[in-house]
Order: sequence, then structure tokens, then C-alpha cells
Amino acid sequence: MKTKSTIFLLFFALLLWGCMEEIVMDPGERTVVVECVIDNEDKVQTVNLSYSATVSDKTYPKVEEAVVRMSFALDTFYTDFEDGHTVIVDTSGCHEFVKVADGVWQAEFDPI
Repeated sequence: MKTKSTIFLLFFALLLWGCMEEIVMDPGERTVVVECVIDNEDKVQTVNLSYSATVSDKTYPKVEEAVVRMSFALDTFYTDFEDGHTVIVDTSGCHEFVKVADGVWQAEFDPI
């Protein structure tokens, strides 16, 4: 009985000793993280920009300077049902966001 428990303990110790590997949790270069939820009920749309954080960081560093734009393009061909002609309408555009706080940009528009 004592031999079985000794073999078990040695096997378990060898298993734990063999599985030790250093894991580096530092992502290296920081990347920009963009958070934006477009809401049809709100006229003011908000974009939050921050940098990726390391494990030791308690907060995500905010982006201080950026140009934030949201561009869109819809179908540009419509058929006029009264006379059957195809009408070309330019529905592309761009909304530029304004910085309101560190890491926070806003623009006032109704999403399509």
C-alpha cells in the first residue's frame, strides 16, 4: 500500500514539475479599441476610443487625439414607379465626430 502511494506522489510531483511554463501576458504594442453602439432612438451617437491594456494596468488609457468619422453608402439607384425611369440619387455621406472628453467623441445624426 505504501509503495502505491509513493508511486502516485512521485507521478503527481513529476506531472506538476513538467507543466511549469512562463506565460507572458504583455501584448507588446498597444492597439486602439473602438466602442460604438449606433442607436436609432438617440440623435447623439457616441464613440469611445481607448488603447488596449496590459494585465498590470488598472484602467484602459484613453485616446487623446483622433479624427473620428463614420461614412456610409446606400444603394444609389431607385426606380420611379410613376414613369418607370431609374433615378440616380447620391446617398453616400460622412459624419464627423467632435471630441467631448478624453476618449469620447460624439456626433448628432439619425442613423439610416
